[in-house]
Amino acid sequence: MATSDRLRIAITSSGAAQFSTRDDIATWLDQQETQEAALHALPELIRALRAAMREASRRPDFVAFAGDIPCFSQYFIAIWSLDRRQPEAYIIGTDQGFFPSQVRPLQLFPVGAYVAPDVAAAWKPRIDGGPDPAFEPARNGLDMIKEQRFVVDNEGNYVVGGCAELTTVSESGVSVELLHAWPDRINKPIRHGWVERWGRWARHHR
Repeated sequence: MATSDRLRIAITSSGAAQFSTRDDIATWLDQQETQEAALHALPELIRALRAAMREASRRPDFVAFAGDIPCFSQYFIAIWSLDRRQPEAYIIGTDQGFFPSQVRPLQLFPVGAYVAPDVAAAWKPRIDGGPDPAFEPARNGLDMIKEQRFVVDNEGNYVVGGCAELTTVSESGVSVELLHAWPDRINKPIRHGWVERWGRWARHHR
C-alpha cells in the first residue's frame, strides 16, 4: 500500500504487480503536485510499470507470480476528493480484470464498496460487496484476508501472505493500521500452521 497524506490518496495492487513496489509508487506520489494531477498521470505510470515488468520477465532469475500472466496488474485507488469533499474509489489496470464488461485497460473506473470474487465466494457469512452497516473493517476485513489466505491460484499455490493492513482515507488524512502479520517468507511457499487452520474452522462454525 502506497499512501500520500498530502494528496489524500492510497494505492494498492493485485495480480503480478510485485515489480511496482510500495516505495516505487510512494516516490511517484511525492512527485505529483495535486491529487487531480496524480489521477490524470496514473495511466502513464502503469504503462511504465508494465514495460518494466516485461523487461524483468526476460531475465533468467525472474520468478513469475502468476504463471501465464506475468505482466498483468490491477490497482485500487482510494481518495478523499479534495474538489468534491467526499470519499471515492477507482480501479485501473493493464487488463479488464474483475470487470470485463465495464473496464477498459489503463482507464480509471469508479467503484463503490467492492470485494474480490474469490474472497466473496469463500468468506462466511456470505457477502455481496454492497454496503453493510454491520461491517467492521478491523474485524470483518481481517477475517476476509484470513480466508483469502486459503484461496489457491491456477497453479495450486497460496498467494496471499505477509500482513493485513487497514488503510483509512478521510478528509483529515491517511492512516495505516497493522491488523495482523504472518511468518511468511519472501520466495517461500505459504504454510498454514495448525493454529491458523483451527481459526479458519472456528470462523466457519460461528
